[in-house]
Amino acid sequence: MREIRLDQNDVARALGVSRAAVGHYLHGRRRITSEQLENLSRALDVKVSWLYEGEQENVEEGPPVGRPAPELDWVAAGRPESVQASGLSDAIAYHPSPFPGRPNLFALRVKGASMEPRFKEGDLIYVDPYEEPMHGKFVVVVLDDRDEATFKQLFIEEGRRYLRALNPNWPNQIVEIDGNARICGVAVFKGEAL
Repeated sequence: MREIRLDQNDVARALGVSRAAVGHYLHGRRRITSEQLENLSRALDVKVSWLYEGEQENVEEGPPVGRPAPELDWVAAGRPESVQASGLSDAIAYHPSPFPGRPNLFALRVKGASMEPRFKEGDLIYVDPYEEPMHGKFVVVVLDDRDEATFKQLFIEEGRRYLRALNPNWPNQIVEIDGNARICGVAVFKGEAL
């Protein structure tokens, strides 16, 4: 149902039953009739045997799953040894990688409101420490006077580099960096909890 984006109401219409009845079927509280099973197979575009016995003959294999991305805190994200593939002792949690071919990807939870409205507190961002930090990219950076990394948009104009907060009400929305910062990686994906 999730893969083809059907909800209980859609299934109820396909089976000619109430939404509550579908809930009972899904939770094993009521048996489904053979006629309803056939209707369900058509609605889900799978064979009845797959629903009934779990046969996988009409299911395609998904993309390869790579090393999970470790979630780091913002202090660990600023330490080069924390983001190397061999140094994952600082991981808070692990998340499926959206890019299996990038073994050094790590994840961070957005803190604060400086990058709103596009990035909200708690959003999970995936960062590649080997992606080239170019104009307009969202970067994780450590300023020399800080112990932890921060997340901002990089601007490069006439050879000068700036960090920009997206929140128009953020104090010091634009900060020039000139040898006083180290870019730890580029955000390449935002995952959202559903």
